[in-house]
Amino acid sequence: MQAQTIPNYVPLAGLKCLWMFNGNANDITGNGFNGVVYGAQLTTDRFGMPNSAYNFTLGNYINLPQAIAAGLNNMGNASINIWFKTTAIAGSNLIYKGNYADAYGEQFSIHLNAGVSNNGYNHFGVKYNSNCVAMTSLWTECVSNLYLNDNNWHMLTGVISSTNLYYYIDGVLSVTTPAPSPTYSVCSSEMNIGKAWSYDPSYFEGKIDDVGIWNRPLTLSLIHI
Repeated sequence: MQAQTIPNYVPLAGLKCLWMFNGNANDITGNGFNGVVYGAQLTTDRFGMPNSAYNFTLGNYINLPQAIAAGLNNMGNASINIWFKTTAIAGSNLIYKGNYADAYGEQFSIHLNAGVSNNGYNHFGVKYNSNCVAMTSLWTECVSNLYLNDNNWHMLTGVISSTNLYYYIDGVLSVTTPAPSPTYSVCSSEMNIGKAWSYDPSYFEGKIDDVGIWNRPLTLSLIHI
C-alpha cells in the first residue's frame, strides 16, 4: 500500500480531512474521516501516478456514514476543495453533505451540469436556515457557466465565510455570493463523494482526486493547483 503524506503545499491550519486516494479512501490527516468505497476503482491521477485517484462509473460513490461525518456538522466557516475529470453531460454531484435517503441535514454541495436547461453549468451551494429538513429552504449558490466536462483535470474550491460564499475554478475566483446569515445550517448528516440524494442522485462519472475540507475560509494565496 502506498504511503500517504500531506503534501507541503496543503494548508495545515484548520485542515479537517484530506483524501489523496493513494491506494484507498482513508483520511490522511489522522482525524478518522475514512471513506467507504462503493464500486469506484483506483486509477491514475492528474500526474499519471497509478492507484492515486478513483474512477467513478454510474452508481459508484464514496460514503462517510453519519457517525463519521459528524465531525463536519458544525464547522462555522469552511472550505471544500476537489479535483475531477469528466466528459459527462448529465447532472453530476461531486460532493454532497446531506442524507441520501431523504436529503435531511443538507449543508453543502458542489454540482456539475445542474439540470438539463443548464447543461455545462456548475455550482457550489450552501444551506442556510433550513432546520435541517429537506425542501424548507433554497440553496444559496455560486453558479458558473464555464464548461468543465472537457476531459481535463479541474479543481473546484468552495469557501464559506461569515459574509460571503466564494467559488474558485482552477485557482481563480469565479463567483462571489453574499451569505444570508453569518453561519450556515448546523445539521447531522452523512456525506457522499460522487452522488447526491435518492430523488436526484446525480451520480458522477469520471475521475475524482485530492478532496480536502477545512474549518476556515481559505484565501486565494492558499488555494493551489
